[in-house]
Amino acid sequence: MKTSETTSPSPLPRTVSFTQTSDPENLECKWGDCNTMFTRMDDLVAHVIAHINSQENFYCRWQGCPRKEVFHKAYMLSLHLRRHTGEKPHVCQAEGCTKRYAHSKNLKRHQRTHGNEKPYKCSKCEKSFSSASDKANHQTRIHSDESEAKKDE
Repeated sequence: MKTSETTSPSPLPRTVSFTQTSDPENLECKWGDCNTMFTRMDDLVAHVIAHINSQENFYCRWQGCPRKEVFHKAYMLSLHLRRHTGEKPHVCQAEGCTKRYAHSKNLKRHQRTHGNEKPYKCSKCEKSFSSASDKANHQTRIHSDESEAKKDE
C-alpha cells in the first residue's frame, strides 16, 4: 500500500493511504472544469483533496454528480468522492483475499467472513450469521414458509 503525505494545512487527515484500484489510463479529475489526468490513484486523490481544501463550503463539484447538498465536514466530502474516483483504500489482509473497500465499515463486515464471528442471531432458530443481510436472507428463505403455514391454520 502506498502512502501520500499532504503538506498543506488541511481539515483532512495528514497521512492518507491509497491503493491503486482503477485503470491508470482512466484516472481523470472531473472536479468542476478540471480534467487533469493521473497515472496513480494516490496522485488523483491528493489532487482532489487540494480542490476540497481550496473551497469554503464543502459541495461536490464532480462533473455529473447529482448531489447538491453541502457536506458539513471536509472528510465527509472526501468519503463521498470515493464513489467518483473509485478509490478503495481499505484492503483485506487475509491471506489470498483481494477484496478492497471504499469504507472501513464494509471491510470490517467482510472480515467477519474469514473468521468465526457471527453476531447476527436468528430469532427463530439456533443459526447465527456474519452479516445482517445473510441473516435476513436466511429468515426469508427458511422461516417465511413457517409464518405462511401459521396463517393458513
